[in-house]
Amino acid sequence: MKKIVAVILAAITLLLCGCSNKVEEAQEMLDSGDYHGAIEAAEEILGGDSDSEATLDATEIKARALYELQRKAYSEGDFSSAVKYYIQIEELGSDTSVYYKSQKIDIVISAEQELETMYKVYDSGLWDNAVDCEKEIQRLSQLKAMTYGEEDALNSRMKEILSESKALSNEAQRGKWYDEFLSCVEIGDAEGAVKAAKVLHNDWPGSEEDLEAQEYLPQALEQIEQDEKEREQELRDTIRVSRIWTSEPNFLGTVDLFINFTNTSDKTIKYITFYVKFYNAVGDVVECEVKTPTKSKSYLCGYVGPCEPGDGLSGTSYGWGSYFNSTIDHPELVGMVIEYMDGTKTSIGSGDINIVQY
Repeated sequence: MKKIVAVILAAITLLLCGCSNKVEEAQEMLDSGDYHGAIEAAEEILGGDSDSEATLDATEIKARALYELQRKAYSEGDFSSAVKYYIQIEELGSDTSVYYKSQKIDIVISAEQELETMYKVYDSGLWDNAVDCEKEIQRLSQLKAMTYGEEDALNSRMKEILSESKALSNEAQRGKWYDEFLSCVEIGDAEGAVKAAKVLHNDWPGSEEDLEAQEYLPQALEQIEQDEKEREQELRDTIRVSRIWTSEPNFLGTVDLFINFTNTSDKTIKYITFYVKFYNAVGDVVECEVKTPTKSKSYLCGYVGPCEPGDGLSGTSYGWGSYFNSTIDHPELVGMVIEYMDGTKTSIGSGDINIVQY
């Protein structure tokens, strides 16, 4: 029995010594710069029946050898190989001493490639894509590995990439707004042209694009003014609301709503839907206690025609409903939809009510 135990112990000792020798051999290769040899030796240990300590040592040696090869590939501009080495280090796990160093190289390579793509899309006039590239570079710069260890050449290079991409993104945004300006001018969108011109002037004052836009600006503003006058006249040639009011509350606290209007169009009106809100004496919106308003707190008041051009309602000849709330002080017209006998419709929103209400 004692002989058997002795044999087993001897075998274990030889195995451990063998593993130790292999680790030392792999370490010597790493120290001498034989990185491929170190990797092969480490893989032999990892593929055998090694103890946990030898496995950890071999993993570390392999990771460091791969890192040295990655650094060399990066310095030579061989980004494809550098990425492959990082993938192998990543597969070994994040516990190796070079994991975050290796990841930092990989991040900077990604930023380099993103910057290259950014130039390509910029040269193609794909402004939004260029801006997206700059955002991705910003994201890469904030990853954990970029803060690992002390400032080094990789951090410096990332800062250069950030600065370059930011400047290019700024140019891309100027190109985008200039294209927007030209497009609006081409299609006659004066408001759009003015908006683009203002952005160019505020963000890139004195640039060629700004000077060109400012030269066109008076013409665009004049066009907007003319368009607004024509739009107002078109609305006034639709309908005129001359008065809207409520009666005094009766003994039940109910008020009656009245609206006077004239059909100023050249078409016969079939239906009108008025949207009305009610306010108390201090200007707060109040609701009828028996009728349900819309989500916007307004009430729909319907009129059934026909109403010929030039006709309408005046005085209290037509009641628009009774509303129960004794605090109602005055109504306000906030919108309307007019449907004509020919099937066409006209909608007037709250921003234009003042044009037709006079």
